[in-house]
Amino acid sequence: MPNTVEQIDEVLFDRYQQLIRRKTGIVLTGLAERSRRLKLQNRLTRPLKRLGLSNLTEYYQLLESASDDAPAWLEFIHAVSTHKTGFFRESQHFQILAQHVESRWNQHRTPLQVWSAACSTGEEPYSIAITLTDAATSSKSPTAHFQILATDIDLVVLEEAKHGIYLRPDTSAVSRETLERHFLEGRNRKTGSVKVKDSIRDAVRYEQFNLLQSNYTNKHSFDAIFCRNVLIYFDPVEREKLVTQLARCLAPGGLLFFGHAESFSSRADLDCVAPTVYRVKRGTSQP
Repeated sequence: MPNTVEQIDEVLFDRYQQLIRRKTGIVLTGLAERSRRLKLQNRLTRPLKRLGLSNLTEYYQLLESASDDAPAWLEFIHAVSTHKTGFFRESQHFQILAQHVESRWNQHRTPLQVWSAACSTGEEPYSIAITLTDAATSSKSPTAHFQILATDIDLVVLEEAKHGIYLRPDTSAVSRETLERHFLEGRNRKTGSVKVKDSIRDAVRYEQFNLLQSNYTNKHSFDAIFCRNVLIYFDPVEREKLVTQLARCLAPGGLLFFGHAESFSSRADLDCVAPTVYRVKRGTSQP
């Protein structure tokens, strides 16, 4: 096999773009076209070699003929997806969440249901679980119970998330107190890594879910939904549809959390209660 991967020309790049958009909703934007082509080419190098294919045209043809659950598709989705995340990213959201759940528990709303809708490698849902665990401890309410659903289109990152093992986060993101309370420190060969304690991992249920193609009928009555820094990769039409779907999955009074670059102030059905945090307006139909 040649050492260099076939360069993606304009025609093949367009075919890949359509394929990615059709299957995942992701739109490749943010860079000049030549840079986008090079970025995609680099991302596809590893799965191409692993499959023993000689060029990107063959890879495209394989994907077009493969079933949705074929290993080639699973690896492709992992290659083209963005996995950047971290513990307590956009920390103000977790402060708002803590206040929100305490209010809900005071209203005898239990168990609370929270959905991390693009959970990647698990740092977000575990941050949610830690926040809710600490809030439940401080509330001392016998009804302070919660359940967390974490979903992603990428099965590879879901499997990684389930293990809950990470490089030790910086104390600017996770305090020493939180590390001591909710993580186990790695020793010997695992020095420098941490593992989320079972009490936190057991609070999260992981499930594959495609925000673009999946059926939302069994997703409802969530007290909070986190869908952060993913909708920026969708086109405006699909983005609006997805926000509508997510809003319908909220329980009355529930909150939607989006990423710092995602604003929906133009929507008549949503009230902005804090930067990138929304609630469905009263009087707007909900399930």
